[in-house]
Amino acid sequence: MASHAASPTSEEVAAHLRDLRRRHPDLVKVSRLGETREGRPLHAVTITDPEAPAREKQHVLITAGHHGNEESGRLVALAAMDWLVTGAAAAVRRRQKIVILPNMCPDLAERDQRLPTRGRPPMRDHGPGGPRTPEGKAFQRVARALQPEVYVDMHARGFSGCSYDMVLWSEPRSYLEDDYLLHRIAAEMGEAGERAGIPHVVHPLSWPGFMSESPDVSSANAFCYREFKSLSLLTETAESNEYSHPARLRARSGLARLKALLAWGNRRFPKLPYPGYPCYLMGMFQGGLVAVGRTAAERRRSRVELWRRRRHLKELYFGPHPTPPDELCIRMRYAGPELRVGVGVQTRVRGERRIAEARLDGRRLRPSRTNGYFTWQYEGHTYLVIALPRLKPGEREIEVRLGR
Repeated sequence: MASHAASPTSEEVAAHLRDLRRRHPDLVKVSRLGETREGRPLHAVTITDPEAPAREKQHVLITAGHHGNEESGRLVALAAMDWLVTGAAAAVRRRQKIVILPNMCPDLAERDQRLPTRGRPPMRDHGPGGPRTPEGKAFQRVARALQPEVYVDMHARGFSGCSYDMVLWSEPRSYLEDDYLLHRIAAEMGEAGERAGIPHVVHPLSWPGFMSESPDVSSANAFCYREFKSLSLLTETAESNEYSHPARLRARSGLARLKALLAWGNRRFPKLPYPGYPCYLMGMFQGGLVAVGRTAAERRRSRVELWRRRRHLKELYFGPHPTPPDELCIRMRYAGPELRVGVGVQTRVRGERRIAEARLDGRRLRPSRTNGYFTWQYEGHTYLVIALPRLKPGEREIEVRLGR
């Protein structure tokens, strides 16, 4: 393959945004988040259906260009925006709000430079001590406003030439289904990228130190998972200034990956109760807490609050042991401040069963998605969620009697 220029440049990205907004003013909003130290603008692009209710939308955050010499991330970001305004993306726009920061480090992009010569790299500017760079501060303002269900940071495998692309996922906390779900999502993204024409590798973000945190240094991926329990992924596109796959092929493969991801936001994972990205379970399918609410916005608030208060959950016991065929007993002890959001307790049992009776602290519960219980069946098993409108400190006991 022939060598190529470092394109799209910062100016080419800015021109693309101006043209996109001019052609689709109803769908595209371009916001100026601030400036870099050298005075270049930092932009965020929001694409969604303005006619669809905001409360029913999930939030997706995508960044590109954290490393200035990795132009393929910027290239894929522009391809994604071009697709998102088409009729083919109408269903995604109705159910999702997508915010793209297509050029995170325009100063570095201007010099085709990977990292700053001095100071902290913006991508790693997200430790608990707070960001210092203009780019890091701009990112966190957007992320905190969105509390996204999913975050994708798009990179390029610099100096790799005509080799393979990658889809990586942030290693989550233990005893959660997040690793299983992220692996499934990443595998589908990689398969889509391969069908589009470039080989892919899929594995966890297990590079030493990537997800580790100090008072000052942490990645954008770690920040979104730590703060909001966002499904957090990172993609890499093969490139170099000497040899690279054709730009059209790199854009097509990267866009195919994103389409596969966005499809998850418009369907329901069958082991969970709600449609959309499966980021709201804290525990296992067999037993854990789930966010609950009537709308996507309510479930987002529930998810974030549950995640932030998770250390105050001192006990979540599913029994008794040995477990009889027709009875369940769930004990929960919460020692934090009152949670004024919906809280769900999920479990499952063998067979297609009905709930003969469910009680919370001796009070009989009625079928309800927000204040009672609800069930569904999948692959011959019955899933049950006990939904509480709020959670006060103390011990709670749930007793369930199963019928045939």
